[in-house]
Amino acid sequence: MPIRKWAVLLVAIVFTLGLLPVGTTYADGTTAKNPFIWADVPDVSVIRVNDAYYMSSTTMHMNPGVPIMKSKDLVNWEIVNYVYDILADRDKQTLSNGQNIYGQGSWASSLRYHNGKFYIAFASNDIGKTFIFQTTDIEKGSWEKYELAGGVYHDMSLLFDDDGRVYMVYGGGSIKVIELTEDATAIKPGGMNKTIIQNASAPGGTGGLGAEGSHIHKINGKYYIFNISWPSGGIRTELVHRADRIDGSYEGKIALKSGSQSNGAGVAQGGIVQTPEGKWYGMLFQDHGSVGRIPYLVPMTWSGDGWPVFGDVNDTGIPAELSRAWVSSDSFDQREKTIHAYHTVTASGENEDNGSNLARVWQWNHNPDNRHWSLTDRPGFLRLTTGRTSTSILNARNTLTQRTFGPESSGTIAIDVSHMKDGDYAGIAALQQNYGFVGVKMTGTSKSVVMVKGNSSSSSEASNIPLSQNVVYLRVENDFKNRTDKANFYYSLNGEQWASIGSTLQMSYTLPHFMGYRFALFNYATKTTGGYVDFDYFNLDDKLKGSNLDNSSVVALEAETAAVQGVIEGHAWSQTDGQATKAMRFGPDTGFAMTGTDAATLASGSKLSYKINVPAAGTYNVWLLAKSADYSGDSVHVGVDNAYRFTSNGIHGVSGGQFKWANISGTDGGIFGGAALTLTPGEHELNFWGREDGLSIDRIYLTTSSSTADPIWPPVEPQAPAVSLSAPSTVKPGASLAVSLSLDAMIQTVYAEDITLTYNADVFEYVSAIGANDKVQVAGEDSETAGQVRLIAANIGGVSGASTLALNVTFKVKAGVHDTTGTIAVTRAELGVTAAGTEIEAALSSKSIAVGSVDAVVDKTALTTAITNAQSLYDAAVVGTQPGQYPQSAKDALLVAINTAKAVKDNGNATQAEVDTAVTALSSAVNTFKAAVVKEASADVNQDGRYSIGDLALVANHYGKDAGSADWTTAKKADMNNDGKIDIVDLAFVATKILK
Repeated sequence: MPIRKWAVLLVAIVFTLGLLPVGTTYADGTTAKNPFIWADVPDVSVIRVNDAYYMSSTTMHMNPGVPIMKSKDLVNWEIVNYVYDILADRDKQTLSNGQNIYGQGSWASSLRYHNGKFYIAFASNDIGKTFIFQTTDIEKGSWEKYELAGGVYHDMSLLFDDDGRVYMVYGGGSIKVIELTEDATAIKPGGMNKTIIQNASAPGGTGGLGAEGSHIHKINGKYYIFNISWPSGGIRTELVHRADRIDGSYEGKIALKSGSQSNGAGVAQGGIVQTPEGKWYGMLFQDHGSVGRIPYLVPMTWSGDGWPVFGDVNDTGIPAELSRAWVSSDSFDQREKTIHAYHTVTASGENEDNGSNLARVWQWNHNPDNRHWSLTDRPGFLRLTTGRTSTSILNARNTLTQRTFGPESSGTIAIDVSHMKDGDYAGIAALQQNYGFVGVKMTGTSKSVVMVKGNSSSSSEASNIPLSQNVVYLRVENDFKNRTDKANFYYSLNGEQWASIGSTLQMSYTLPHFMGYRFALFNYATKTTGGYVDFDYFNLDDKLKGSNLDNSSVVALEAETAAVQGVIEGHAWSQTDGQATKAMRFGPDTGFAMTGTDAATLASGSKLSYKINVPAAGTYNVWLLAKSADYSGDSVHVGVDNAYRFTSNGIHGVSGGQFKWANISGTDGGIFGGAALTLTPGEHELNFWGREDGLSIDRIYLTTSSSTADPIWPPVEPQAPAVSLSAPSTVKPGASLAVSLSLDAMIQTVYAEDITLTYNADVFEYVSAIGANDKVQVAGEDSETAGQVRLIAANIGGVSGASTLALNVTFKVKAGVHDTTGTIAVTRAELGVTAAGTEIEAALSSKSIAVGSVDAVVDKTALTTAITNAQSLYDAAVVGTQPGQYPQSAKDALLVAINTAKAVKDNGNATQAEVDTAVTALSSAVNTFKAAVVKEASADVNQDGRYSIGDLALVANHYGKDAGSADWTTAKKADMNNDGKIDIVDLAFVATKILK
């Protein structure tokens, strides 16, 4: 299936420029609402330099670390740089030997600007040190790093005082100050070093979290220190203390104690900033469940006596519509280098720059190994190669992440898994300690789509679906509305039809990771290294789409179509008014009940019978659109083919005297006694015997779906088996055209297909067809008639399911054709299904393709596809002399042809004619290779059209000869097993054929 990279590029542009307003997150036409960043951006520290605002935040175990964000209006932010690339290179930072730095790394940075230089101070909890980084260009570096003596200074804040002295305020519970040198590179010997607020939590209440998260500002000659506290029984609370001297004494009060409209958790922790117009804002944040800790911009004024007064936490008061430049879709094109971070560790080996430049929205989980990822190995793709074995995604290296966001967000990938190895897992995850992912698992040479849930101690596979193609599409959807905090997982075989997989992940914000959920792209090995996958794109969306593919089988009936039989004690089924048309009622309603279920009792009762055609084997839930008079008239006996199956009771708990849908196979609403019906495909008779009078049935709906939602009526027509044709919408003049044929909505197993394609012969010419994998064999083709090709293929082992890629067909635009449109269509599709060889007709499809104008662009799509298919054929081929194996010389020749084609593909100066010639040459080499397969020898040695004793005599005549014999050219026809000698094995083979 061609991967449409242009679509994700468009989405990436949309996300970069700004999305349409969504819920309360976006502007209402006047002012931007909080949260202005509905994503994990905690411990914010903000400054203004001229007309630009800069903000740092915490990303702990993610690298590069300490993101620098920029804004012109305080509400729309983009990531412009990071402070460091990697900070240390020990086992903990590289997820080695069972160690990690989850929830550690750099915390709560302090960002300041003074005399033309930017300063970032932070503590690294895993290293146990505090650093100050400095630069004159915050967006482009370069950075200088300084380590402060004394270890970790918790939640510090820098202040450059008017007299040239430099201080750092820090601590938890009690707030301290320590003086730095004037250049802020070290602790000042003999400088100030003291506790300045003994119990900073006191204004907010007692107990709970001690005051921390200091932000110090000097305004109009006074020192203001903002902190967060979380008193027992209370919420996160913003405190402020002020003094005339930096070392006090300080007086304090509550600055803000408020949740938001969408979340009762307190908005607190942060500092303040002034606009060029003189307005003030607090930059704080709020704990918001599994999405993480999200920033709030709160308008602020000053009281008459000089205290800060925070306003409405729900409204920023800033006229703007919000964009999300801090996340982005990505088509993984190589970029100019835009991250100018400090690199602490010697750049060699795994830390050496590999020349690939990712977008700034991405961060690696822990330190990356730069030897095993690339944007240049396959241009336009992110390649992740396994460099070591791991036991789960939590200890796998080179997992690439970016933030999830609220209120809803989804991440979609297209991934090529053709080079995975046994034991590999690759895909996309919702990453936190309690994670979930949808991915591809390699078991031996077999692939499957899996959904996995896990945590730091265990994992489980919730679903496993066989996969027979190399490109698959995967999606994670996150619902953060109203703290729902649920993630669901989906897969698609064509990028258009999506099926859910596995079960819902209940996301939870855990302290060991101390970070909101991330989208995570991964590839890890559990057995052997060297396998790789290619991500074609990552596509973000702010809407949940769910599944658009329902493979459930359905039987739907209007109740009044029944055959009615029998009367018991004056009670029988008869027509009555239904919800829409007519219903069937068991009456009269006198309190009668027929409780027996033995064959004799049922035979004496009143029965509704329906002839049904079950589309597929399965377990069917029975739904009734039913109305009960009361609890003494709300049960019914159910059977199939006049054999009793179950009695359902308690329907009144759902109906309540009105026509309501009730799943009588389940237990919702107090229903009991029911069961699902296990049915075989084909014709059956569905039976209902009246049990309690007063029950009316309007509609009957049997479904294999486990959904608890009421059935949709009229029911959606089930998808008919179809052969779907996919091809690009446009093609260049003279170019080859890759067409894919998929078998869709296959309820039954398909073992063979006979497909006729028609096409505009004045626009296109047919080139070749090949199975999508080694299990699909093209057994015959007829292309003699211009504008038509007939393909006959066999599926070894059979295929079924929602959509399975079967055939890759190559066409070519005829010479001289341009600026026109042609059509390729499936005009006949006959499928051989089931082991019995039943034949069915499949629905058809077509595609109109525009041929563009003549230009110099060379289309290598068909060549790439041909190389991929040929490589798969080469990799699967076994060298040997047995039937089904290949001579070594044939395999060597195919490899030469593949490498020759690759050379043309990789040649940036190759012409379209050279590319097309390479496609034709490789196709010919593939056909030659297939023809070289070792076939079973014919025991008709004397070629008289039958197996007889004469054939055995000829073999016996050459018994004992081998490839070195002088007359081997004549004798080798008696070598039945192609082992280069004639022995008892050959005699036995001929004898066996004679006996048959």
